[in-house]
Amino acid sequence: VEGIRPFGVFVRLSEDKTGLLHIGECDIERGGNPVAKLEAKFEPGSDIEVIVKSLDGDRIGLTLPGKFSAAQAAEEAEASVREYLAKGANDSLGSIGSLFDGLKL
Repeated sequence: VEGIRPFGVFVRLSEDKTGLLHIGECDIERGGNPVAKLEAKFEPGSDIEVIVKSLDGDRIGLTLPGKFSAAQAAEEAEASVREYLAKGANDSLGSIGSLFDGLKL
């Protein structure tokens, strides 16, 4: 555990990689001081076991082993692929002929 913020726990994964275990993944009660509750459960400097849940550029989302569901991960991956493909269709250049539509020589 590298550090704690009101929104979650930063966990050092390697010398140059740190991930975020979001407060929503931590099973702590709402209300009160979230940092104090997170520090009580995840002591800074301690070792904890986490699973990489998501990668978004340099952002690494983490979860706890008890909260990980392979079925849920597969659904999230499939949804991400569908979203990517839907975006790609909008960015398509279309056919070669459509590139020259409206071209005046």
